[in-house]
Amino acid sequence: MAQPYETMLGRLGSRFSLNFQPREKCILYSSLGKYYDKPLPLVMSFELEGAQRVLPWADGEGFEVVEQDLTPTSLIFRCRSEPLGAQVEIRWTSPFLPRDVPTSLVPAYILQVAWQPWVRAGSQAAAAPARLAVRFLGDPANLVAGAESLRWRETFSLWHPWYQEAAGPPESINRQEFTGEFCMRAVAPPPAQSSPDAIAVHLPPGTTATFILAAHQAGHVLEVLGRRHQFKYCAFWPDVETVAAFARDNLNSLLDRSDFFDRVLQATSLGKSAQDLIAFSLQSYLQNTWWTTDDEGKEWFSCWEGNCCFHSTIDVEYNLAWFYLLLWPELLAMTMEQWALHEKYGAPGQEPVAVAHQLGPGAAPPAKTSWLSHDMGALLTANGQAYPHEMELEENANFILLLHALVHFSGDETLFSRHWAMVERLCEYIIAADTTGNGVPNLGVANTIDDASPAIQYSREQVYLAFKCFCALHAAAAMAMRLGKKETAERLRGFAARCEATLQEKAWLDDHFAVCLERSAEGLKDVWTGEPLTGELKGWDAYHIYSANGFLYLLATGFAPPTNYDRLRMDISTATRAAMCEYGDFHSSADHSNLWV
Repeated sequence: MAQPYETMLGRLGSRFSLNFQPREKCILYSSLGKYYDKPLPLVMSFELEGAQRVLPWADGEGFEVVEQDLTPTSLIFRCRSEPLGAQVEIRWTSPFLPRDVPTSLVPAYILQVAWQPWVRAGSQAAAAPARLAVRFLGDPANLVAGAESLRWRETFSLWHPWYQEAAGPPESINRQEFTGEFCMRAVAPPPAQSSPDAIAVHLPPGTTATFILAAHQAGHVLEVLGRRHQFKYCAFWPDVETVAAFARDNLNSLLDRSDFFDRVLQATSLGKSAQDLIAFSLQSYLQNTWWTTDDEGKEWFSCWEGNCCFHSTIDVEYNLAWFYLLLWPELLAMTMEQWALHEKYGAPGQEPVAVAHQLGPGAAPPAKTSWLSHDMGALLTANGQAYPHEMELEENANFILLLHALVHFSGDETLFSRHWAMVERLCEYIIAADTTGNGVPNLGVANTIDDASPAIQYSREQVYLAFKCFCALHAAAAMAMRLGKKETAERLRGFAARCEATLQEKAWLDDHFAVCLERSAEGLKDVWTGEPLTGELKGWDAYHIYSANGFLYLLATGFAPPTNYDRLRMDISTATRAAMCEYGDFHSSADHSNLWV
């Protein structure tokens, strides 16, 4: 248990999010998720023998003691008041079970409120039922008359501070207003009082009241390569009442499945702080996801890159891929099909000559080398990369390593043949990006660590990217062997061996790997400003925490590409120690500009 702090609950792909802000005494909500949200216009109060307290997310006299807890699928508040003589537990459940689409997709939350007397020894506990009331505080014009539950509409629009000027023209879908429908329905006990703007139930000590908070957003909400999409859930539930009815009729199943997932994920030797971080991270992930269909039923799945709002940034998805590999591999397979539509054809150091989705069906690729886009769009548009510059080597290697891992975790070897032609072009780009012949690529070197120093972020002949490309080429060679392409596999391994030999000879500095082989900044340009750099590259020889990143998924599948693992282990240990501070790790021992908490 902890003091209340800001957190979120989310739904897989459905964007119905709740952002609990105890300091502001509100919950932000929306049928389109973060950056299209506003305060939830509901207040819930608990009344016992004439005394009243509001529950934690509302303005007013609250409980004297409030503690907060998390599970992977729920947020719990435990509230106590000695003057009131009551202890109240409020549990919000976001139903989730891997690979169970209706359970995880339905845009609804289950709210349970239970109470028991809380008095000093020898004092008389209240025996009368408490009164639990939910009132609507929004514009009365938004209420839906004649509904069997508290039902209202709300209109949302973009408020993101970064995108107010960059969200496109007025006609862009990013700038549209969206009207969602919502309802709060009492499931048990039956309401003692119900009106268009309020619900009240009577709750004896030791019992639980259960409510459903449901949402629905009809119509188009996303633009993918010029085609408008609606939420996938619209095919299951045409309006908010059917959403609420599904949650009510399947209440026990939704709770049981969520509880089962909680118990599986929490059956670990990890401490409470680590478990809380996992729970917090899962809900943060879920509220960033999109699962939609176009008007012909073609599905789309993506995940926003947090406050950047980029759709399925490859380097971000690479680092969170444990979710897909362990829980829902089909979602990663769908995302990889979408990434392939954003393959860019061209040579290292040059502008692309075409993008895959621009080619007609069956058209031959216009180049033998290619790279993948950093992302597929931003906000409510997924029409092409929104990030301002490329990360060619990194995204190529990330895709190959994820594909190799996905096949091993899912068992679906058809993915190798489905993507092989593109994988071969990505590998050819990696090889062509080495213009010195030492096996360490020196073109296309900007990477995801975009808040770091030049040495970490975009230096030539980076050790981090070199090792990741080394791993990707070995993964691709393994794919080639499975497909009967022995000569291709030998060629890829040969280049990887040259890369590894150079790293061992030139990058190893007694007890760690350098950041990069190239010490000079001459000829290097800032990827953000285009301005040339001069002098020695500060921190080129520092301890840094990224050398082993590319090995993760290979080693997890029992595949250890040939390298000096004694050195790699030492590098991980010494670099972590050298870059560590009180709150986490800096990028390197020389770059203290930002850190990983």
